[in-house]
Amino acid sequence: MLAVGAKLLGAEKVIGFDSDIRALRIARHNARKFDIEIEFVCCDISDVTGCAHTALMNPPFGAQSRGMDRPFLSKALELCDVVYTIHNAGSRGFIEQFIRPSVITDFSVLDFPIRRTFKFHKKDVEVIHVEMYKIESKKRDCY
Repeated sequence: MLAVGAKLLGAEKVIGFDSDIRALRIARHNARKFDIEIEFVCCDISDVTGCAHTALMNPPFGAQSRGMDRPFLSKALELCDVVYTIHNAGSRGFIEQFIRPSVITDFSVLDFPIRRTFKFHKKDVEVIHVEMYKIESKKRDCY
């Protein structure tokens, strides 16, 4: 969804990564539906390489499985100048400390509806309070 949205909003080159082949099949279908060109790669986050200007991500929330968001943040900050990421409300202190020396340059609190997709979900739609961050990396030198 994020890759398709980025391309529709004018991103020049978009690559979507996921370890779930089913999610990538849906993403490819959506890209074809909008007649847009996106490269999709099925891999673990630790296997992602290269350089990019911007990462858009909705990593697994650390609340369900503590620390699950950390590899995604680390990889995005390693490879990108700017990272947009979504986390559970109340994460700001952790995010600020974890991303140093990078900095949060924008921050929003949102209500994020999530449809039942996992076994641990109890409702058809659950509205989660989340925080969206724009982070500018201060660690990398890729170009």
